Amino acid sequence: MRNKLHILGKLLPWISLAWGVVSAVLISHNTQGIHKFLFFSGLFALAGLAGAVINSGRSRLFDWLRVVSQQSAAQYILFFALPLLWKANNWRWMLLTAATGLSTLWDPWFNSLWQKSWYQRWVLVVCMILLAGLVLVTWSPSSLRSGALTLLLCCLAAHVVVTFSSWRDLNQESGKTRSQPGFVRLFLLDGWKFVALAGALLLTSTPVPPLGVWIAEGHVTAQTENKTLECETRISAPTGFKSEVVHLWEFEGRDNRSEEVSLPEIVGNGIDQKPYRTLSRKKSFAFPFEQVVQGQIHCTVVLPGMGPVGKVSYHPL
Repeated sequence: MRNKLHILGKLLPWISLAWGVVSAVLISHNTQGIHKFLFFSGLFALAGLAGAVINSGRSRLFDWLRVVSQQSAAQYILFFALPLLWKANNWRWMLLTAATGLSTLWDPWFNSLWQKSWYQRWVLVVCMILLAGLVLVTWSPSSLRSGALTLLLCCLAAHVVVTFSSWRDLNQESGKTRSQPGFVRLFLLDGWKFVALAGALLLTSTPVPPLGVWIAEGHVTAQTENKTLECETRISAPTGFKSEVVHLWEFEGRDNRSEEVSLPEIVGNGIDQKPYRTLSRKKSFAFPFEQVVQGQIHCTVVLPGMGPVGKVSYHPL
């Protein structure tokens, strides 16, 4: 029996790894998928709240369930966002999300890292920012234009949660034998960690990605008869979402340049409903049309103040 449990203990990390990879591939990006995203976000919050209220070490089973639920919820949030960030060509957030997600897949590694306050801060901040990028798209799209403020608030919330957890653990370990710094004092002493994390994200990762908006389909076509280029994109967005749209044309080849075309405001019809159609045309070029279409042409959909949500391309024959 002991040998069987030992073998099972060896296999569990690999089973968890396989499950995490398969789940990441099978995630659906529709209304049901968003509901699951919100459910696991709530599970992440509840697991953290339970850990803050119930003394750690009281039950090994509870401690294990708390860590597993936090790990699973974080994985779902991160891997739900990853394909959307890839399709949006948001490379900075994609790399941050991918690195964070990969660090959660191998159980022994995650269990070790989760004991570090800096790692807890990092996972909490990334997950909360991604959650904000999805929720604010529906509740308050204009708030995403203040991406720096949203990012700072997420960093502050993570700092409060992790500081409280550290303060509680210190008091549990010391009991009444010796005094420990109060919560406010510890919050201020660890303030440099909040500043360092917020500063790093502000410098590298703003704005907050609008995860609830993506390109459902699109294409760039060249009309040789009229010597024009046409970019058509169909954008899925939640009901009530409103924003102007910019098509960023990028030409590879001899001219290697980019141009912006501002389009009217789009209105979200719902993720599972008919996507909103946007269209822009290019008729004037710095080089003859025949030379322009010899190189690759990209059309990126950008929401002003929110960043890109996807790209379609033209590839020469």
